[in-house]
Amino acid sequence: MILGSIAIDGRWQVSECDELQWVLQKLEGGRWRNIAWCGTRDGLLDVALPHNNIAAPAGVLDALSGLPDTYQPGALDRVRILSRAA
Repeated sequence: MILGSIAIDGRWQVSECDELQWVLQKLEGGRWRNIAWCGTRDGLLDVALPHNNIAAPAGVLDALSGLPDTYQPGALDRVRILSRAA
């Protein structure tokens, strides 16, 4: 179950999945498709985004860089607030 998300752009988002991990999702045919599951911030920023050729806008990248080292429920809600303030 998806608990919260932060948009990267119109086609990509990072969501919280089942209070276990972050999931990178791509919008295809009007539905969000799960692409990569990440339990660490480095896995998301250094592997999942580059592997899928995603160039996140600076404000979003700064917000995602503020995630804790390892998954923590609710962390996306906190960085979403920070990304809106930027």
